[in-house]
Amino acid sequence: MFLRIIIISLLLSYATAASLYSQQKQGDLIPGQLIIQLDHLSSMDKIEKSLTFTGLKTMRVLSERLNIVLVEYNPQLVHAEDMLLNIRSKPGVINAQYNHVVELRGIVDNTPDDTMFPDQWNMNNTGQNSGTPGADIDALKAWDITTGGLTAMGDTIVVAVIDGGIEVTHIDLNVFKNHQEIPNNGIDDDQNGYIDDYYGWNAVDNSPNQPSSAHATHVAGIIGAKGNNTEGVAGVNWNVKTLSIAGSSSVEAIVVAAYAYAYEMRSLYDETSGEKGCFIVAINASFGVNQGQPENYPIWEAMIDSLGRIGVLTAGATANLDYDVDQVGDIPTAFETPYLISVTNTTKSDDRYFSAAYGANSIDLGAPGTLILSAMLNNTYNYRTGTSMATPHVAGAIALLFSAADAEFIQNYKANPAEVVLQIKQYILDGTDSISGLVGKSVTGGRLNVYNSLMKLLNAPKLDVNPEQLSCSLLTNNTEIKELQVQNSGGDTLFYTLAIEDQPAWISLGTYNGVLASGMSETILVNFNSEGLDTGFYYCEMSIVSENAGTKTVPVSLEVYTDVSVYERDQEHPKLSIWPNPASSQVNLNITGMNSNVATITISNLSGNILFSTRLPALESGNFELIWPFGDIRGNKLASGMYIVEIVTETHKMRSKFVLY
Repeated sequence: MFLRIIIISLLLSYATAASLYSQQKQGDLIPGQLIIQLDHLSSMDKIEKSLTFTGLKTMRVLSERLNIVLVEYNPQLVHAEDMLLNIRSKPGVINAQYNHVVELRGIVDNTPDDTMFPDQWNMNNTGQNSGTPGADIDALKAWDITTGGLTAMGDTIVVAVIDGGIEVTHIDLNVFKNHQEIPNNGIDDDQNGYIDDYYGWNAVDNSPNQPSSAHATHVAGIIGAKGNNTEGVAGVNWNVKTLSIAGSSSVEAIVVAAYAYAYEMRSLYDETSGEKGCFIVAINASFGVNQGQPENYPIWEAMIDSLGRIGVLTAGATANLDYDVDQVGDIPTAFETPYLISVTNTTKSDDRYFSAAYGANSIDLGAPGTLILSAMLNNTYNYRTGTSMATPHVAGAIALLFSAADAEFIQNYKANPAEVVLQIKQYILDGTDSISGLVGKSVTGGRLNVYNSLMKLLNAPKLDVNPEQLSCSLLTNNTEIKELQVQNSGGDTLFYTLAIEDQPAWISLGTYNGVLASGMSETILVNFNSEGLDTGFYYCEMSIVSENAGTKTVPVSLEVYTDVSVYERDQEHPKLSIWPNPASSQVNLNITGMNSNVATITISNLSGNILFSTRLPALESGNFELIWPFGDIRGNKLASGMYIVEIVTETHKMRSKFVLY
């Protein structure tokens, strides 16, 4: 009986330990355990006696030949770091380390436990209901990478659904709530111009009262139904927030008003560094005008374009009719703005749905839209068909990519939203699976594959330059060569082009384009020539442009002097220092070696808009320091991004950049 009790106790302890470790991540420390290797003459006896107060004891011998043991101690009595240092200092100890959780490297079954997921062929097509295996968006593999929710910098990702109004109480939906607004108090608490917009906005009757539409609720479920919650279905994102904007009416002015609300909420988020508004990255627009002509809807298109310039892509559904949009037109999917992704409907057999529009120039791609199971009113679920069901797969994919991007990508996006969001669009288009029904009938000839798009993002080339700014000092009628290194620290091949706007005669490059494999770099020779130039300072900017890795801008300066001015020049050595850079709360600007009676400092964004400007006191000592708390002229806190500092005096002009995160 005694032996049986011991065995049962051991089994229970191992089961408990296995359960505990299964809840930890790989690499996590196992509390209260160390692995120790002793020399062949030593044992744990003396060490255990010297550390009795820690509860130290041997759990098991891991190797008799190598004298390696697993020990345990009471982590409530001694800190882990102190315990490890103490053990390592003991005579006879060759090495000691923490014990860690290890993860099996087998194929993980990440199929969500949502009760109706087996019927979601659009996410994982196994051939159910006579479908074609693999004719899906490859969601299971994508969810190995991310299930959505937050950016690497902690932003809560939001997809705005301009439609008939989401059922905001549906148990399977992650509906955005504006917590800066107190509902039903009749006050515009967050001062965004919309009263009581706690659950979004109703642009139809210009009120916060949200209608509940089956169409909008179905769309929201495709984008972001909660995944792996033992309930209903799983969305493309398991954790993304959907913002309800009622606005898909029969009146165009209401559509414009709906877009305007989305624009206000994202702009407010940027302007308040996330304190107000919301981080909208995509808009789902499953409505339009059959055979509409873009020239008749310029403001509608301008709204999509304006949102794109602050970093928001619109996924637009094309017509549910078998016609060529390139020939007969369509609104919005015939618009030319680059910030629109136009979507048609594909089936479980990877065909274009027979009653879905197409267009080799206008329709970007297809996505599953036939018999799609998703959320419906009154906490129910059902199937729907149409380009309206295809489009939210793309809107959801956009948001999923944002959740997988690293902090540097998100930081670059916030500094250059109009440019970087087009990279996201390109990853979506480049990741498609080619299908015969869309070859020659869409831009990509393919159907959405969100896993492929994620891999395009994660393995994208990464453009780095060194140094970040170039300066040269030359005697008149002289030349000098400086080096600029261009590097690809990303995963895919980098194609780049160098350009100097309004290129002055005093600078030229050894090469103006190149190709870099992953991990490779190239040195560009930059030739400076002061021939025929008057003494003084000259400035320009060099751009290193890559379609698949963005743009880097390098400020370039040339100082031209004569022999007579050498002594004076050597006395000054003007310098602008900025620290910390990047910064989160305030930045220190220090000027040294610049004597001047008149000096002005301006801070602007990358678009050239001056946000802060002040006149500095006379720089008679040659030194000045300014602490700037990230406020604009009106005292408003600036959004995260990259900014330009410029110092101008009678004789000098200096320029530098810093990043706010």
